[in-house]
Amino acid sequence: MLLLARYARSAAITPRRVQDIVDCVTFIETQKFIISVTQLSSFIGKAMSTSPVTGNLLVTTRHCQMMVAIAEHWDTPMILDEYCKEQILFWKNNVHLRNF
Repeated sequence: MLLLARYARSAAITPRRVQDIVDCVTFIETQKFIISVTQLSSFIGKAMSTSPVTGNLLVTTRHCQMMVAIAEHWDTPMILDEYCKEQILFWKNNVHLRNF
């Protein structure tokens, strides 16, 4: 959930949501970037849920979204390409920075 600071009047991503994104990326890394479309969609959803705080950072999941769109089956494992890997790792490395 997004947290609206009562006194500062600023939005922030809750620590639990940040940890969910980091955990999701860590799982993808442990799978050596070979995951199902369902798992990739889960990551995209977690990243998109931060849009009220992050603003237009959804561009950083654009290539991942295209990979989901062209997939034939939800449960078929797919090897993520370098663009998608970069976008996923961007979230792991930068999601903490948006709250501070």
